[in-house]
Amino acid sequence: MSLFARESLEKHKNEIIQAGWQEVLQEGWEEGWEVAREEARREGKAELLLRMLQMRFGILPESIWSQVTSAGSNDINTWSDRLFQADSLQAVFR
Repeated sequence: MSLFARESLEKHKNEIIQAGWQEVLQEGWEEGWEVAREEARREGKAELLLRMLQMRFGILPESIWSQVTSAGSNDINTWSDRLFQADSLQAVFR
């Protein structure tokens, strides 16, 4: 193989590797943003639930704040649904 052919092959190999890394980085970037968006949504739901709970039941115990802020979206959704029919905090978090 001539020197020119080897240099050309090496250049193409490096371009392919670079393109592959760019694709991997782009996918990682997009996945990272999706995770960040999901976390922001969860935090927003938790904040809104806490606000509604406080408006309905008054000052909330620290344990409720901790429970809501550390909960996942599914739990927050469940508690939010229960809030409208519950007559106590215990009924929301049963």
